[in-house]
Amino acid sequence: MKGLVVSFRGQYNHLIKRSLWRIGIEVLIVDHNVVGRTLRTFKPDLIVLGGGPYTLPKDYKLLEKVVSMVLDVDVPTLGICLAHQLIALYLGGIIGKSRTPEYGMVNINIVNDDPLFNNIPKTFRAWCSHNDEVKKLPKTLKVIAKSDTCPIEGFKLKNKPIYGLQFHPEVEHTEYGLQIFENLKMIARS
Repeated sequence: MKGLVVSFRGQYNHLIKRSLWRIGIEVLIVDHNVVGRTLRTFKPDLIVLGGGPYTLPKDYKLLEKVVSMVLDVDVPTLGICLAHQLIALYLGGIIGKSRTPEYGMVNINIVNDDPLFNNIPKTFRAWCSHNDEVKKLPKTLKVIAKSDTCPIEGFKLKNKPIYGLQFHPEVEHTEYGLQIFENLKMIARS
């Protein structure tokens, strides 16, 4: 099984790669500027889009083409942090400043059952690092996780295995982070 990690030049992309590698996935990290060429040659079974220093919606035009290309590929896809926001914005959501920025450990509450959260308790601790958040989802997305300070910690596209997580499952401090990647692998196999 092959996984593609799309880097938006965030600090945790190597941790995403390591997490996927630990569960037996061949992994390639590519910069977001060359993702189109890579999609044609690498043919991934799943895609993870990482975080990064860009700010939405200000930098949206720089990144719009990337999310368009990735979502056109019919494989399970997970957007983390910035990419969570980018997918939501691309599909018609609204991004804005967090009422309460989240830095460090946060309690995540699963609010809708989903295969991405199989074998994970309804509440767990996760690492967050964001000052912006998804304020409103389009009708095509449903909330699957929240925290006390962020109402949209996780979402899923209703008709496809496209996910967004505001928190960082790749960071070792996140409880059940590796299980989330394992569940994404299982989704890709089904």
